[in-house]
Amino acid sequence: MQTIPGGLAIFALNGIWFLTGSTGLGFTATDYALLKIADVPTISDTSFVNVNGYPAWWNAEGIYMLEGASAGTMPTVKSLTWDTFKTFYNDIPVTSKRYARGFFDKTDNQIRWLYRSGATSELNDIYEYDRVLNYNFRTQAFYP
Repeated sequence: MQTIPGGLAIFALNGIWFLTGSTGLGFTATDYALLKIADVPTISDTSFVNVNGYPAWWNAEGIYMLEGASAGTMPTVKSLTWDTFKTFYNDIPVTSKRYARGFFDKTDNQIRWLYRSGATSELNDIYEYDRVLNYNFRTQAFYP
């Protein structure tokens, strides 16, 4: 879960949900609405990064970011990899995507995700990262 303008974003295996009030100005115990905003499942919580109040995260199919929520509007989910970086991302093993770790650097406006290049089922090896994937918000570019 993450608070965003206008409500609370809830990330689950069955999609992304938005908890807000019926007027779109937040929720209370007596005034709330739970709305499904996307069918994008999440596979872990370690890749989530807070980018100026909005989350970006990995799942099995791509890298996504929640954007656009403000008073009275619904947030939307944007794929960061669909048109630009899909082939490279598909080559990363799903187990590596599940245990990837994300960080946002406000000074250079970049997200960095640590991940393992090869699949493993060994518990001792899951958190041994050997790659970094960078996303630059100024240029909208990925680079390993």
